[in-house]
Amino acid sequence: MINHESIRNIRLGELLVHAGLVRKADVEGQLAVAQFMGLPLGTLLVREKKVTSDVLRVAIRLQTLISDGMISLDLSCTALRDIYRNRVTAAEILESLDSYSENVRTCRLGELLVDAGLVTEVELGRALVNSAENRAPLGEALIQIGASTPEVIGAALFAQSNVRARMLDYPSAVAELKTLSLAPRNTYMQAC
Repeated sequence: MINHESIRNIRLGELLVHAGLVRKADVEGQLAVAQFMGLPLGTLLVREKKVTSDVLRVAIRLQTLISDGMISLDLSCTALRDIYRNRVTAAEILESLDSYSENVRTCRLGELLVDAGLVTEVELGRALVNSAENRAPLGEALIQIGASTPEVIGAALFAQSNVRARMLDYPSAVAELKTLSLAPRNTYMQAC
């Protein structure tokens, strides 16, 4: 059973189990293999035909929306079951989710930093590759490639958590972070 506090941090396997698409034992077994082989859990679940790639793609998108507090766990599970039972296609669900999220802004760290002008799209792309290759958090990858500093990442993570907690709206978070880009770089790089 998933408690209320952990819903926003729901893992992919937990979401699929909660939706009733895979058994908990299957997820636990594949998770052990994934950790041993250094592969994403979703890749193994698709390879072992526990879920389809369409279900996986939608589940990952729903996981993000759940963590951003934009969609409920129950609605997400209903969408996944509808795809699984061929009541609706993954493309239709993804299209409706994209349409929905255009009107309600998600709060991903990379988007927040780009929108605030603190990193470029190119730097974000390089950091995402670095993050995936080294299994490091995005903020750490941005610091490693020299695109950001610990202070900026800390401020962005703080802003992100405030947006997700509904204590701050997305445009206000971007505006606050933009003030960091106006400060001289050596002001917030002193701890490096």
